[in-house]
Order: sequence, then C-alpha cells, then structure tokens
Amino acid sequence: MLFDNPQLDIDLLPNANTVELKPIMPDYKKVMYFGHIIFYVITFIIITCLLIFAFDEPNEKRIAYIMYGVWLVLFIISILLVNGQFKIKAFGLRERDIMYRTGLIWRKTTTIPFNRIQHSEIKEGPIAKRFGLCTLNVYTAGGAQSDMKIPGLLKEVGVRIKDYITGQTIAYDEEE
Repeated sequence: MLFDNPQLDIDLLPNANTVELKPIMPDYKKVMYFGHIIFYVITFIIITCLLIFAFDEPNEKRIAYIMYGVWLVLFIISILLVNGQFKIKAFGLRERDIMYRTGLIWRKTTTIPFNRIQHSEIKEGPIAKRFGLCTLNVYTAGGAQSDMKIPGLLKEVGVRIKDYITGQTIAYDEEE
C-alpha cells in the first residue's frame, strides 16, 4: 500500500467567512439581562447578610462596603457587556455542517460537520421559555457536554434545525 498525502492549495479551500450567519433572536438579550440581574441580586443579598450578621467590627464593615463597591462595578460592567455579547452571537447552517459564532473579546466560531454529530436536543430555561426561545445543544462523540450551544432561537426554528440535523446524521449513518 502506497501512502499518498498531496499538499493542498490554501487559496482553493472553501471560505467559511462567506457564510451568512443569522443573528439570534432580539428577545434573547432580555433573557441575558434577566440572568445577570438574578445573579447579582443573589450576590447583593449575600453581601448584605454578611454585613448584618457576620461583620461586627468597624474594619469588617469597611470590608463589606468595599465588597458593595466591587459588586456595583462588576454589575455595571456585566450589564454593559451583554449588549456586545448579544451582537456577536450568530449561527449558520450549510448542507454539510452547522456553525456558531460567539465571543466578545475572544471570538470563537465553531463548525461541526453533520457526520460527526451524535445527537442534538432542545432546552428551554424558565426565562427563555416565557419569550418562546430555546437553546439548541449539539453533541459529538466522546463527550457528556454539548460541543455547541446555540441560544436565543425561536422554539419553532430550533426544532426545525434539530430535525434537519437528525435527518442529516441519519443520512450519513446510512451511507456508511
């Protein structure tokens, strides 16, 4: 058996940047805001409980006030970042794969070919469900966690994409 591994011309490779990615639904920004606000309300309550019940000394109270200041700065930064994060999130579906882009500071585009997908699922959190949104989780072999999570899809769109992925994975299984 003769081993052959010819070099490819990089200029002739398909360009993933030509894929028109669709943004996630605008209501998902509200879901993101709710999630951040809930987290920060809980941390605010914890800091307040520490101030009331655990800190008796003036120096300890000063620490709690510093914690409030740090909390406020982190809360403001978190809320400001939601808008930027939301604008970046987008997905694309091609004949042989699915793509998802995320990352405000470190941009990440994940592409998973259908022949590598084990299964996919639709998840709805309580807040997203109120807006009719879902998250599509895509799993490949060898992992318990999903390899791709596309949040902020209308439930009908998420189900249609999931069904399409399932059909494509079945077609690839039948070819083998």
